[in-house]
Amino acid sequence: MDEGWVSAEAGAVHRGGEGIASAAGRLRGELAAFRAELAAHGEPWGSDDVGSLIKGFYEAVHEVAMECFHDNVAELGNRGQSATVMAVRYVQAEEAGVAGARLAGDLPARPGGDVSAWPAGGLPARPSGDLPAWPAGDLPAWRVR
Repeated sequence: MDEGWVSAEAGAVHRGGEGIASAAGRLRGELAAFRAELAAHGEPWGSDDVGSLIKGFYEAVHEVAMECFHDNVAELGNRGQSATVMAVRYVQAEEAGVAGARLAGDLPARPGGDVSAWPAGGLPARPSGDLPAWPAGDLPAWRVR
């Protein structure tokens, strides 16, 4: 790769985002199971004075920890969704740039006249609506300088 260039493959970014979002979903399930397991133990500290102190400390720590776990899992899911949207948006921006360059006469129908450089039919069609999942291999790579 040329020095100073960043290269990315939009399909890999999209698949990575889906993987991150899927991991967040699995973590949500694990967190729910963990909470249920803790609740199943009841109140093992008892009802005397020492037990009441332990209960107070436990409830404070439990609340902070569960809030932290929940927030982190939610953010992980958001990051995964953002990566999938980013991949689609990059393809849309690339399509718009290519179309604009063609209209201006700055870009041949296929780069460098090399038909093998682009998939048949050029870039994939722009998605509409809620940015559906794209099949593997449908998103081209891009380079940014």
